[in-house]
Amino acid sequence: MRKSILFIGILVSLLLLFAVGQALGEVRCAETYGSGSHHFSLATGSPGEMGLLKVLGESFCGENDATLSTPITPSASRRG
Repeated sequence: MRKSILFIGILVSLLLLFAVGQALGEVRCAETYGSGSHHFSLATGSPGEMGLLKVLGESFCGENDATLSTPITPSASRRG
């Protein structure tokens, strides 16, 4: 009985440690536009691939003291 409680306690601790590590992990960015003090990220599909996101991001960030980051999506990481 005591060993099973200890095992469950260790298992729960490891799961919580893993979850906190994932939550605090750094997001890898595919592209970054601007260098302002206000940071935000935007996940897109095809508009980013067509270059629309680049044009909009550079224009918006230049006018609004912002930095736009586009996170790497699972589909983008598989391509290359």
